[in-house]
Amino acid sequence: MNAKFIHIADVHLGKRQYNNSERYQDYFRAFKWILEFAIQVSVDFVLIAGDLFDNRKVSPEVLTEVFYIIRNFKTKSQEALNREIPLICIEGNHDTPIYSK
Repeated sequence: MNAKFIHIADVHLGKRQYNNSERYQDYFRAFKWILEFAIQVSVDFVLIAGDLFDNRKVSPEVLTEVFYIIRNFKTKSQEALNREIPLICIEGNHDTPIYSK
């Protein structure tokens, strides 16, 4: 059996690089684009291999945006493909307490 999937890592949603709000949004735009592409090419699943968030202490603002993005992805994949594409997330080093500040 062959599986068609997208493997990503180090998404770092919520990162405030260079204290620039535009750069902050770039991380969300890139994540959305990847999920839209997953629907276009009809993958079997998306594997997020660590560090979906930049920090284990995720702000309510970031969490709300991620929930919206994932809900929208599931809805769009259901509409386009008649199925939801599973998202599989693995904890990364930025997600664990040892690296938090």
